[in-house]
Amino acid sequence: MSFTLRPWDQFTDISKYSVPKDVPTAQDRVVYNGNYYSANYLAIVGAIAFLGALMHFSAFFTLLFYPAIGVGIALGLLNYKPDLKPQGRMIMAVLAAGFFWVATGRVADGELFAIISWIFLGVIPALVHAVFRQRPNVADKASSVVNETKQALKK
Repeated sequence: MSFTLRPWDQFTDISKYSVPKDVPTAQDRVVYNGNYYSANYLAIVGAIAFLGALMHFSAFFTLLFYPAIGVGIALGLLNYKPDLKPQGRMIMAVLAAGFFWVATGRVADGELFAIISWIFLGVIPALVHAVFRQRPNVADKASSVVNETKQALKK
């Protein structure tokens, strides 16, 4: 899976959209586009979730702050090593989930629903794009390689 932000003009090219002829074609597009445009989808979901966070800042901060404490404690307990073993990752996940559960108790139900709704609102356009966007052709991929090379040369 390549996690590269693809050019937005390629991502939004209307001529590349079509209704899938059957369910397997739609599934194939979701898998392929999900991998190919993953960074673009993350940017869309992140931008929409950020808007939701601005509208519900205290609740969003609480939902991020408590799991971060859990991960921090887990890293401290595990004496942070970049090559965490699966058991170490599991401890981090359990602590983060536990602190997230505590955070949900500290956030009003209405605000929690609103935050989840904002994240869901970000997923909808990404999913619609993945279903209706045809698989990129060779020219699209070549354009991406050229852009990536230009960016690498700038560094």
